[in-house]
Amino acid sequence: IRRLAETFNDMLDRLEKSFTSQREFIENLSHEIKTPLAILKGELEVTLKRIRSSREYEDVLGSSLEETDRIIRIVDDLLMLARYDSNTMVLENASFELPGLVREAAVELEVLAEQKKIDIRFVESGRPAVQGDRPKLKRVFLDLLDNAVKFTPEGGRIEAEVGLNDGWASVRITDTGIGMPEE
Repeated sequence: IRRLAETFNDMLDRLEKSFTSQREFIENLSHEIKTPLAILKGELEVTLKRIRSSREYEDVLGSSLEETDRIIRIVDDLLMLARYDSNTMVLENASFELPGLVREAAVELEVLAEQKKIDIRFVESGRPAVQGDRPKLKRVFLDLLDNAVKFTPEGGRIEAEVGLNDGWASVRITDTGIGMPEE
């Protein structure tokens, strides 16, 4: 009876882990897709406020296509994370300059920041090159900057600083928002 009870408890633990994993997956999916959808919506709303030139429409359509591609990549990445338990996830490993990556993320979120009259500043104090998975690291910085926009009051400021600190690549994102608990 004891072995049966232990087996039953193990099964319940595995089920609980499975349900927790599914919930986290859905939460991650929602969070990751929300940012590019908000960018798409913001750009389209601004574009529809007045008649624009053909070039301006082309720019918005190009940006919308980029955001749609980003949503597709996010879905693909999240599906890959669902397979993470099998230890088959492969990360890209390429060299690139970190300031360019962080600047791209900041530029992509300018539309959301402008809606709240938030100034995003980019400061470069060195050009560190890093090696890693560029698309996934970009998504990290997009998430950090998106959270900064969400929690910074209207008229606030966000600063993304990239440089070197004791020979290590360093990225610091600060804002005039409500802050986070230290823990």
